[in-house]
Amino acid sequence: LNHREFVLMLAGLLTIGLGGCLVDFILVVWTSSEGRHFTGFLLIMHLTYSVILSLLTGPILRLHITFVSRNELANEYKHNLFHVVRDATGKAVQVNELDDAEFNAGLDEDRFEYDPSLNVFDRGWPTNCLNFWCVPRWPSNQFGEF
Repeated sequence: LNHREFVLMLAGLLTIGLGGCLVDFILVVWTSSEGRHFTGFLLIMHLTYSVILSLLTGPILRLHITFVSRNELANEYKHNLFHVVRDATGKAVQVNELDDAEFNAGLDEDRFEYDPSLNVFDRGWPTNCLNFWCVPRWPSNQFGEF
């Protein structure tokens, strides 16, 4: 039940990382022009941290935004339940019905695509996002204690 908080945490971490990159870059340029090399070194270390933080949280946030917009579980994504690949005739074939060689070829060539008709819970991204952020998940007298 903490999915909203997780997405907000990822967005916050990405904001911290990107903001740190911007400020650190500006400060590195300024301190290097002033001849403050030790301060510049510390800022470069923090800039490195901010870049790594952004590179790690960005893809995870993108995945979870995709999950929310499709009303898809990470487990369903992991098992390719709603993904298809087009054969030579253009017909959609479920990814899980492919043999290993075809699966690997489709994966390597990035030919897998999401098919919303296979997901009965997908109501379109506007409705999915509205439901994710606005529909209560517990009674109003529940405060989260265990």
